[in-house]
Amino acid sequence: ALLAVAPLTIRNAVVFRSFIPVSLGAGQTLIEGIGDYDPERRFGLPETDVELQRQEAEMYGRPEYATSLFGPDAIARDRARLARGSAVIRSNPFWFASVMARRAASMLRLERTPLASTAPVSEGWTRAPRLVVRASQKLFITAIFLPLQIFGALVLARGRRWRSLAVLLAVPLYYICVQSALHTEYRYVLALQYFLFVLVAVALHQAALWARLKWAGRGGRRG
Repeated sequence: ALLAVAPLTIRNAVVFRSFIPVSLGAGQTLIEGIGDYDPERRFGLPETDVELQRQEAEMYGRPEYATSLFGPDAIARDRARLARGSAVIRSNPFWFASVMARRAASMLRLERTPLASTAPVSEGWTRAPRLVVRASQKLFITAIFLPLQIFGALVLARGRRWRSLAVLLAVPLYYICVQSALHTEYRYVLALQYFLFVLVAVALHQAALWARLKWAGRGGRRG
């Protein structure tokens, strides 16, 4: 990962004379993430890009700031945002820890989406497959998938398949530990679910093996 990011960091240092690991935006997502969980506006931080732009335009007396997040003075503005967000965190560490915990928990929830097709299932040869697809779509809910994900992780741990478990949990743990500190939308964390889906597959595979062994045992006793 460091080798992949290093060229961008070096290029930014040469061009902008500043330490920017990949791109700007950390300050923006930090304070908007705090604003997401501060409905009373105790800290005076915005929760949307437009609010942030307007606030900075008024705060600094720079009308041009209202039209862009990263226009004039982009580096200085984002560092100032980081400083504002960090000040809130230092003065409210336990509250911010609870924000991270709630945001991390929200990442594990599957987004409820409408069925791909709500048209009536007509008669004919397509009726059966459409019923199967529609029924399977309804199974994609957190109440079903989260227990399967936990069970799949336990199966790998019980089998001492630590390397496989580490590979599958590396990305989810990154999101839970790092992304939970910042403003997050569901589209940001889709990659997390793809890794957890593999744990679901592990759980279903193990359940199928147990069912097959149990069925084979019954057949042996009958024989």
